[in-house]
Amino acid sequence: MAALTELCEKNKIEIGTSPTRYFPIRNQEDGTWKHRIKALKNKSRMERDVIAAASTDYMTHMYNLYQESQAEYYRQRQRIADAKMARSGMKFQLEKSRKAAWEREEEVRKREHDMESAMREQSRKIDQIEAELKHAQEINDVSQITSAIYRDTV
Repeated sequence: MAALTELCEKNKIEIGTSPTRYFPIRNQEDGTWKHRIKALKNKSRMERDVIAAASTDYMTHMYNLYQESQAEYYRQRQRIADAKMARSGMKFQLEKSRKAAWEREEEVRKREHDMESAMREQSRKIDQIEAELKHAQEINDVSQITSAIYRDTV
């Protein structure tokens, strides 16, 4: 249909009186084509061809329906492509969000590890200080006992 339409449109003068002169063309506002259709449908014409007029109307409507279907097909293809792009964009955002969440979890784990290490170090220092304090207390106790014994002997 598209090839015949293009052929008729390009050769509208050459097709002259052949049956293809009534075949629809893309630009249905074209003067030559419009004049032919108007002349075909002219009721005052003596040899008015009703079948040719009806056939021309039918072909024109079929052609226009085909053009609308093609346009709708391409619109739907574009919508599908847009939806796929949006979907891939959402997938990208989802992956990006997952990666960011994983990185935050990793940072939290690292901070918890650092905090546990710091707490262990603090505990170790406290234990060391307690041991030193106990040792100092023992030295102090020994020193007091020694002082008391020394006082009693003198």
